[in-house]
Amino acid sequence: MCGEKYDGRRADVWSCGVILYALLVGALPFDDDNLRQLLEKVKRGVFHVPHFVPPDCQQLLRGMIEVNPEKRMTLAEITRHQWVTAGGRGELEQELPMMEVVQTRVLPNIDAIDPDVLQAICSLGCFKQRDKLIQELLSSQ
Repeated sequence: MCGEKYDGRRADVWSCGVILYALLVGALPFDDDNLRQLLEKVKRGVFHVPHFVPPDCQQLLRGMIEVNPEKRMTLAEITRHQWVTAGGRGELEQELPMMEVVQTRVLPNIDAIDPDVLQAICSLGCFKQRDKLIQELLSSQ
């Protein structure tokens, strides 16, 4: 921006921060129906991290999505960050029980569960007990 020298590594850190945010939250950090306002939010770095994201992960996201490239976390800092070294396994609070959040029909049997989707859901750390998740997907209550 504004004649600044482009540093691809720092730009990639910002992009990875946005991707990590989207994976954890299920939405992009910047959103607005008005394109001009959206771009302003991106340039100012205005975004909200939901309370269910662990504090150490919130810190990581804010460091990665920092607007000023000089203040943005480096790859070395990210790889040493507590949330990363703990394997991203910080506890994510669930605001409501799964069946209240996900409006879905009950699956008829375990064969109806796509194993790749199940693995992806479990890898996010939101559902700690794989068997309990399967049981809830198959339960009518």
